[in-house]
Amino acid sequence: MEAVTYAATRTELATIFSDYESEYRENHEVLHESSHIIVLADHAGHELNELTDRTGVDREELRSEMRERADDALGEQEAHDVAVSADLIVFDKLN
Repeated sequence: MEAVTYAATRTELATIFSDYESEYRENHEVLHESSHIIVLADHAGHELNELTDRTGVDREELRSEMRERADDALGEQEAHDVAVSADLIVFDKLN
């Protein structure tokens, strides 16, 4: 069985964000938002596990890919500063 990749689930993740947008905004710090993506800080540390369970993507791959996209959106230093105490969660937005 072929492993599920982050790239293959970006639309699924965007749908998850769309379905639960109000909860994400209530429970996570919004670090960056554009018309295409939103970057959240998950200080509780539960969201990556939840998204891994829902999508089947390896947790470390998911964390790494989201961190790379957060680096691009926030700048590497700001993303690093946040990542010390929170998981960075990045969702594409459905347009």
